[in-house]
Amino acid sequence: MEFLFLLMLASYLVCCYGDQCMDVLPDCHEYTLTACELPYRNWAYQNCAAYCGFCRKPCDDVISDCAEYGVGACKAPYVSWALSNCAKTCGFCDLNKQKAQCVYSDWMTVSECSVTCGSGYKTEVRSFLKVKDKTPGSKDCKEDLERYTKCELDSCPE
Repeated sequence: MEFLFLLMLASYLVCCYGDQCMDVLPDCHEYTLTACELPYRNWAYQNCAAYCGFCRKPCDDVISDCAEYGVGACKAPYVSWALSNCAKTCGFCDLNKQKAQCVYSDWMTVSECSVTCGSGYKTEVRSFLKVKDKTPGSKDCKEDLERYTKCELDSCPE
């Protein structure tokens, strides 16, 4: 058991504290952040370390004129742009160490009604972006990402 723990710890250090911090998979964002938590954490360390925030990387602004945009550029609906371009100026560095909230996307229907006539259900999903606490439009990060809503079709023939 100790050997396994040391092996896991060593792979974490190599993966996440080496010279380069990058995701092995190109589509980590499609798994959502739930893939970064237990019971998937070991998989996430190996495949999506940067996306999951397991790496120590500098937090810098990508563009030089972030301050000129003002604090409005750090708030919804520009949060995604701000995280990519002006993370330091907007105060998004080390979100895991700060109290954070989430900005949720609109609900998107991903299935048709479960029946061909009468009452049924359809599945809707949404995504989220972790942001600094009290970012306008943000909510607690414990909201559902999937829901089932009722759908009504024409009555079934008798």
